[in-house]
Amino acid sequence: MIKKRLKQLRDRLLGDRDRLEKELEEVSPANMEVNPGDEEEQADEVEEMAGRVALAEVIRRRLRRIRSALTKMQNKAYGTCENCDKKIEEELLEVDPESRYCKECKRKFHG
Repeated sequence: MIKKRLKQLRDRLLGDRDRLEKELEEVSPANMEVNPGDEEEQADEVEEMAGRVALAEVIRRRLRRIRSALTKMQNKAYGTCENCDKKIEEELLEVDPESRYCKECKRKFHG
């Protein structure tokens, strides 16, 4: 992969990381205002908190993948499939820059 393209992917990953870190802070249940109210309001707040917890976990997983990809870039291991050690196709990295697997291995794991 040429250095220019690698830098573009790195910049994209850094931007995604920064955006997701801010988003994680915003959806954190710890930042949620809880107001005493009737049972219906409390039920709504519990439902909202559950949604925030689930969303926060999705964001955390994506952040882990992004951080892993950035670490691999530093270690010169970026773009190598974690399963078969083949090069991950550039067109796949264009769509999913934090991809850990080549197309063939993704098909094996995800149907």
